[in-house]
Parts: sequence; structure tokens; C-alpha cells
Amino acid sequence: MGFISSASLASLMPAAMLLITIEIVIASYKAFASEWTKTLAIGNFIINLLWICLISIFVINPAIIQHAVASFFASIFQKAPEDIYGQVRWIIIGIGLATIVTTAIDAFAGFRKHEKSDPSI
Repeated sequence: MGFISSASLASLMPAAMLLITIEIVIASYKAFASEWTKTLAIGNFIINLLWICLISIFVINPAIIQHAVASFFASIFQKAPEDIYGQVRWIIIGIGLATIVTTAIDAFAGFRKHEKSDPSI
């Protein structure tokens, strides 16, 4: 019994794998770059924007949680499965929003790093 529906996860997996690959390439470039260029800051912004889109799709999808999980937790906490399903949904939304906020902060931090490393600005 998995927590997340495998069909929902499988539909998002190709996009996630592509973003992970691009993220590895950008991270390796960041490691060897002596300073942040405008191109690197824009690339970092675009990859973070794509992550925000993917996380938003993941969080908005109502079929992401398997109903068996809600029934399992309902039996443990002696509540109705509908109550547990709603609470688990809010936890996923909270985690997704926290991830989106930190990703947005990282995207704009890249532009600040570029401004600090570029003496012409």
C-alpha cells in the first residue's frame, strides 16, 4: 500500500526526471563558474519556474492520495476517512506551498548573486 497513487506519480515522472537532469547540469555549471552571469541567473530562474509549475500540478491533483491510506489512518485515529483525507490533503498542500516559496526565493537569490558579482551594475 503506497501513500501516493502510482498512476498520478507515473504521469509526472518524465517531467520530473527531465527537470532533475537539467538541475544536475546547472548545478555542475554553478560549481565550476567563478561568478554568476546573467545567463546563469536566467537559467536558474527558468528551472525554478518549471519546478514551481510541476509542484503546483502535483499539489492541485486530487487523485494523488490513495483512498486506502485515508482508511488506514482513520482506523488508527478512530476518525472518519473523509476527515483524515482532508487533513492529509492539507499537509500535502502545506508542504507544496513551502517548497514553492523556497524555490521562488532561490530563483530571485540567483539574480542577487549576479548583481553582486557583476561590477558594471
